[in-house]
Amino acid sequence: MGITDPPAHRLDAAQTRRLVGSLCLRPGERVLHLGPRGTAAARLASYLVGPTGQVLDADAGPAATGRLPFPDDAFDAVLASQAADGNVPTTVLAELGRVTRPTGRVAFALVPPAGDGPERVAALVERSGLRGTSVRLDPGTDPDAPPACLVTAFPPRPPGTGWSRPARLLPRPAGRDPTAAPGWGAP
Repeated sequence: MGITDPPAHRLDAAQTRRLVGSLCLRPGERVLHLGPRGTAAARLASYLVGPTGQVLDADAGPAATGRLPFPDDAFDAVLASQAADGNVPTTVLAELGRVTRPTGRVAFALVPPAGDGPERVAALVERSGLRGTSVRLDPGTDPDAPPACLVTAFPPRPPGTGWSRPARLLPRPAGRDPTAAPGWGAP
């Protein structure tokens, strides 16, 4: 099962803003968006990277079957904008890390199986080789939708790079309000 194939549920607007915001995107960055083309998450990411950046929409199917059709370290950030169930194979998550630069970020959402919580999702992500994982259980605003775990992580460091701790995310530049992007309502 892929990260967006089939989705357990779509993230609501507030969850989407939090997921994209967790990447701390900066102007000029190159972002891989896995999910349907033209989603609110892709539009928000495009707004944040600006005209000097790039957001590439791609189907997540190849990640589930082997490899994404991109070279290693091709993106500053990878974003999967639909929540998948919590039984995603670790190979899929490892593939997200493979195409992300060593100083990059990966963000996605998983819906944990009933009775499981963020701890199980964090363990799954750790087994995939991603590091510095932040997992947040987010109930969203739809009372009929299950809560999703919003996950932000870093790709594995290549051996011998001298890095002994996870990279630090930089704060978003002052004066940039992603909720002011076209198509976004009040939070």
